[in-house]
Amino acid sequence: MSGSVRSRKPGIPSARKNAKARATAPVREARRSVVREKRERAKRPRIFISYSRHDIAVTKALARFLAKQGFDPWWDHEIPAGRDFREEIGEQLQAAAAVIVIWSETARVSKMVKEEAVTALNDTKLVATHVRGFDPRRQPFGFAGLHSIPVWDRKLLMKSLKRYLPRQRGAGRSADGVASAASA
Repeated sequence: MSGSVRSRKPGIPSARKNAKARATAPVREARRSVVREKRERAKRPRIFISYSRHDIAVTKALARFLAKQGFDPWWDHEIPAGRDFREEIGEQLQAAAAVIVIWSETARVSKMVKEEAVTALNDTKLVATHVRGFDPRRQPFGFAGLHSIPVWDRKLLMKSLKRYLPRQRGAGRSADGVASAASA
């Protein structure tokens, strides 16, 4: 023999390596889970939601609805700590297939909501909606001529979103004839 002595059989990890592997397994699985979720989200059409903080309940309900329909809704609560707010919003607006603006009395005077809506309008991906009690004729200057749909009319909202999604062969249809987001 050549002077080296093996203390264990080849291919069998030491007890220390086994313990380390068991300790790090949950961390590795969590990382894999995050990667899987990111891949899944990347397959779904991104929908940016522009809103006023006053309308947070409506926004949350809309985001839940969109997620159930197979979309990847994005609104500013997802901005990571320490990230530049305006930069992140700009990137998300660019990445979105469509932008839903929720007009209300507070949204119509919000500088950020108007700026997001202008960007979406210029990129031809604006879907204007409004909350109950808001007169769509009171949309901010530059938007008054645009049709606004009730945010609670989900069937009409889905029809409006459909035109911003890429068409694929064999796109599935729901009972009401609207293309499903997962297949559109």
